Amino acid sequence: MTAKQTPDLVRLRQKPAQPVALTSNRVRNLKPRAQRYEVRDAQTPGLRVRVSPSGAKSYYLRARVGHGRAAPLRNVRIGSVAEVSLADARAEALRLLALLRQGVDVTDGRDAITVAQLIEAYADSLQARQVVRRVDVVSNLTRNLHSHRNRPAADLTRAHITAQMGALEAAGLQPDYFRKCLSGLLTWAANDGHVPVNVLAGYRRATATRAAKLNARARVTLTKAEEIRAFWIATGAHSNPAYRDLLRFALLTGQRRNETAWITRADVADGIWTVPAALHKMGEAVRVPLGTHSQHLLTSQPELAGTGLYFPGRGGKRIRGYANLLRPMRDALGNPDVGFQALRRTYCTGLEELGIPERVCELMIGHKRDDLMQRYSAAELWTQRVEAQAQWERHVLEVVA
Repeated sequence: MTAKQTPDLVRLRQKPAQPVALTSNRVRNLKPRAQRYEVRDAQTPGLRVRVSPSGAKSYYLRARVGHGRAAPLRNVRIGSVAEVSLADARAEALRLLALLRQGVDVTDGRDAITVAQLIEAYADSLQARQVVRRVDVVSNLTRNLHSHRNRPAADLTRAHITAQMGALEAAGLQPDYFRKCLSGLLTWAANDGHVPVNVLAGYRRATATRAAKLNARARVTLTKAEEIRAFWIATGAHSNPAYRDLLRFALLTGQRRNETAWITRADVADGIWTVPAALHKMGEAVRVPLGTHSQHLLTSQPELAGTGLYFPGRGGKRIRGYANLLRPMRDALGNPDVGFQALRRTYCTGLEELGIPERVCELMIGHKRDDLMQRYSAAELWTQRVEAQAQWERHVLEVVA
């Protein structure tokens, strides 16, 4: 049997527990915890079972190359518990241990940690730290680094990354979120020693001039009545009524993209939409008032068996890719820049133009300020928000009628 070796993936901060007399049943019954942990085998020196928060379990050998405390330490992955028996793992560990004690570095020239394995380890770290949008981050990384999944992580270059960012732009997608997710991954990987350096460190995208930014902002904010009316008509170009209604619902409520697209029937009661803390950018549950028409858009959606989503994507699952969803509306409108952020900006701008106070507007879009008002005021201004939402929805319906 040939082991699949990787360099040291994890630096265990806690003191190792005492070895355990492993059995197949004991290995099978190991339960995941909030943080990754290892159980050492009392029978075979250096052999251990690593258990991830996701429940994945693998056999590893931890030993030094040569002798003495100065000898480099290696973690060698033997294989998944689901694929390798305990007896085979012990036999392979003894074989590798003999080579290591002879000074043979069994990781030299062999399979280094791959991009896919690095993302898996990063996912465990995000879960242990209870990062709110970890599922979305891991999904983005897995999708955009798919062509490099088997590449050694240390061989991933800035050129590989910028090429993928260019491909996203060519497809009409925004690469900034991918860059942000990848920068976090590489910073963590470099800090933990999985890769020598963060190849994105110091990277700066060429930015538009101030005038271009102001023009772009004007293009993607529907400030005029005829622009809102044109958008509403353009959404009718969708062959999928659920996508049409999702875009209209986004204009009426002004919330963030995933929070809006992933709304479920369990989130709505008595005209109040509660965005779960696990979805909200700030990591806390947020209440959103719904007006008459936004509620109508929800109640008019057919209920699909097996999913509680109001706006399900392909196969009844959460919507993940938004380019195809936005394209018919953008083509009909003749503006490729209109998206969920433009609708969110339109919502906030529209509220202000209707005379809604700034503090109420910020609460309506779930925005937090870093000032004394945010620090000391716990007022939700709920009655004002309900009235403001009703006023905004009446305004939109008058405009699109």
